[in-house]
Amino acid sequence: MSTNPFKNFVAFMVNDEALKWLKDFNTDSSHDQAAFNDYEAIEPGKTSWRTIGLTQPDVNEPSVFVQDVGDEGQLLTVKLQERVLPGSVIKEALNKKIAALTAEQGRKPNKKTIMEMKEEIVFDLLPHSHIRKATIPVLFMAPYLFVFSTSMKRVDEVTALLRGAIETVSSSTTGRVIPQFFAIQTRIPLLSGLTTVARDQGGDYDQFHPHNAGTFVGESKRTIKVKDRDIDAHEIQQLFKQDYQASELEMCYWAEHTLREDVPTLVVKVNDKMHFKGVHLPDAQAVSVRSGGDGESLDDIGMLWLVARTYRQMVNDFISEVGGGLMVEAAGADDEDEL
Repeated sequence: MSTNPFKNFVAFMVNDEALKWLKDFNTDSSHDQAAFNDYEAIEPGKTSWRTIGLTQPDVNEPSVFVQDVGDEGQLLTVKLQERVLPGSVIKEALNKKIAALTAEQGRKPNKKTIMEMKEEIVFDLLPHSHIRKATIPVLFMAPYLFVFSTSMKRVDEVTALLRGAIETVSSSTTGRVIPQFFAIQTRIPLLSGLTTVARDQGGDYDQFHPHNAGTFVGESKRTIKVKDRDIDAHEIQQLFKQDYQASELEMCYWAEHTLREDVPTLVVKVNDKMHFKGVHLPDAQAVSVRSGGDGESLDDIGMLWLVARTYRQMVNDFISEVGGGLMVEAAGADDEDEL
């Protein structure tokens, strides 16, 4: 995991049946935990590029796949492993083969032969390639599922794995549960309702207001990105009169309705897929530490619980203030793959 694996997440709503099963799951039962063994992460084989599977949140507890986080949440971790075979390595080996065959036959091989040679090179080099690994924490905290990643492609892979694992494992424990993760689709409004308002000491104010960055999409998907500029500036406001819509906004969020010096301010960038990026929680730095060997474990589950409770409240407040609807099993758009 990264130094702080909890600063980027996508929020989903989870059906009550799945939440109840997870809450009732006996994390102290070796039999119940062992039901996840078939979904444990394994390294890619000699002929495979990529694998995904569950791993233990704490390497000191190698048989525990589901870990309680306080009395309200359950933590799982998903490991993605991918073989890395740089294109430059393949190209160098291919050029050598082409040169050798050209010298032998007196003519350059055709496209079909070159493709076959390339496939042979990949097959030969793949077993010796480096394996890149990434661990993604997943937190169930009613009524939400938080998948901590910046890549929507990864998020889709993780939710697909969890759906299959929970459905299979529940059948062998307490009865078949079909988990549903509902994507929360919101239409980030124009600055109406989110503009900065007067905030007097001790007075009420909006919990969210635009910060200094945003992405705005107009006709024919024309996109304008604003960075380090006052979103309330006149020229930015003029975009809205040209039918530009905000697809992503950087915002400030207060966790309470009353301005107090001891209430932390979160700076968060959120898009219309309820993807929160770069959340900065100044008074709670959740970190993971290496525990020796190849594995890593979460340093403080209690800290994760504190962070998650804040995130849950933030998502609740965002939906309440901005609005949002549910999309059944909606797949996310491909985004940068950070693996």
